[in-house]
Amino acid sequence: MSHLYFNTTRSVFLFDQTLRGIAWSDSSGSRVLIDGMIEPSYNSPKDAKAALDKIQFGDGYEQVALAGINPVQRSFNLAFNKKRRVIAVAMDRFFKGEPEGSIYNRNPAEWFWWLPPYPFVPLNTPPMKVRCESWNSVPVEYDTVNVSATFIESFEP
Repeated sequence: MSHLYFNTTRSVFLFDQTLRGIAWSDSSGSRVLIDGMIEPSYNSPKDAKAALDKIQFGDGYEQVALAGINPVQRSFNLAFNKKRRVIAVAMDRFFKGEPEGSIYNRNPAEWFWWLPPYPFVPLNTPPMKVRCESWNSVPVEYDTVNVSATFIESFEP
């Protein structure tokens, strides 16, 4: 199982020839994502949920403890506003996955690497494992699409 990269220097989008000059460009012999092409819009919220074990006693007393070794799971409700249609199509291909032989070869149930942009996480934070369980696309103008997706932190090995 190979886990793909969404928006890092190893992003799968850098190998999609339909995105050449739109989402990435050649710079000094190496491919570079064009700034902001695959980044979420600033109106995208980050949520966190703590997994808690609770015991309620008859006298109203409650005992609460964190559950598991990774008790706080972050989720990101991302809006990718006004993306070119070709980028929205590539994102959809990435999220749903494609069979072997495609650059988007992945199972949609498996995690992938994602680098949350600042201010979601501090600068110089390494990529994190996430799953995308739901996404949608809405055409807004000619050749322009709003994509929304929910990335959920994954603690799988």
